[in-house]
Amino acid sequence: MRWCIARLLLVLLAAAGCNLSTPPAASPTPTFGGPPRISIASPLPEQVFLAGTVVIVQAQVENAGPDLARVSVLLDDALLGEELDPNPTAAAQVPLMIDWPSTTAGRYEFTVSAERRDGTASRETVRITVVEAAQPAEPAAVDDEPAPPTAASAPSPSPTISRPPAASGGAGTAPPIITLLPTPTAASDAASEPSQPSEPSEQNAPAEPPPANATVPNPFAPPMAKVITGANVRSGPSTLFSPPLGSTAADAEFEILAVTPNRDWYKIRYGGESAWIYADLVTTTGNVAGLIVDPGPQPTATPLPPTPLPTATAASAVNLIVGRIVTNPHPLVCGTSSEVQVTIRNDGAADAPDGGLIRVQAILVSSGAVLETTQTAFPALAAGESRVSSAFITVNSNSGEEQVIRAVVDFNAQVAESNENDNMGNDQPYYLSGDC
Repeated sequence: MRWCIARLLLVLLAAAGCNLSTPPAASPTPTFGGPPRISIASPLPEQVFLAGTVVIVQAQVENAGPDLARVSVLLDDALLGEELDPNPTAAAQVPLMIDWPSTTAGRYEFTVSAERRDGTASRETVRITVVEAAQPAEPAAVDDEPAPPTAASAPSPSPTISRPPAASGGAGTAPPIITLLPTPTAASDAASEPSQPSEPSEQNAPAEPPPANATVPNPFAPPMAKVITGANVRSGPSTLFSPPLGSTAADAEFEILAVTPNRDWYKIRYGGESAWIYADLVTTTGNVAGLIVDPGPQPTATPLPPTPLPTATAASAVNLIVGRIVTNPHPLVCGTSSEVQVTIRNDGAADAPDGGLIRVQAILVSSGAVLETTQTAFPALAAGESRVSSAFITVNSNSGEEQVIRAVVDFNAQVAESNENDNMGNDQPYYLSGDC
């Protein structure tokens, strides 16, 4: 009888096993270990601002995770803004932005800190200088650019922190942003380069607020200028700065760094350097109302005939990109020559038949100061082709301090490209060893 009962139980268990299904494996939950990492996008180290302008602090907390307890921004050790439990979506990255209206000349220090619930924390600091605002210069002579529209200065808001509505969903959704959004202004009207100047026009009124269902732009993104038509790029805010540094085709985009007092020229990041482009030849996106006001250098020369503009379009132009950078030895040793191998790729649709130059620099991370500079050449590059060029650099100062090797291709803007804003790359940071 016991044997029969045992046999019956085995049959029932076998039948039940046929109906069991394995539950689907749960998606792996991202893990976050160690302290959060902070990257400050602006202001740049040792950047100079005119008193009365709005300084925009932009940063990003990486390796964030669900246990990120606090994000703070300090000005000279005084709390400028703070957010508790800033990462409800458990995102890996949390961007933040806060404005500070500068009023008094002096040296200032911004510190961004991020702290986990277990007390693990990290902080990054950047120092700037505020100088007294100079009197606006007389409008510069214009020969091959049209007169600009100007934009009314938006009132400087007090430094507070606000948060946009939190996105629904779990890890992977867009993280919340600690941000203060200034009043937007209308983008510059499109125009082409004429031969005669005209007087500056009336200032544009602020744009109407977007409708409730409009897509909100990313406030962490820097202000950008998109070229309407072929344009010259100059070393100062006037056509008196001739010949131009170079020229750019339509649809090329550049990061905007500053604007003149009359808001008729934009200072842009051009091939890893700063340059100037006429405001009426671009459309803008991002926070142009809070741009640094910079009168730029004053011209001393007489104007030369306008430089012919390139005819290549973004779809058919060269686009040079800095790829992998390998330094040997790495980290660098004080007083010892290191070989820097830079991979250059032509990511455009047209060939670069003449090649060009690559500038290699050793940069002090704490201040952005250039410690050493060298250069090398790269050969002709067909569309889609990559080549490796070598340069040699020796650093003789700031041992024990964090440095980085930076390479900029076509830094002298000899090649007309579809995108002049992606010509720079950095190697991994290092601490200079040895004694110097």
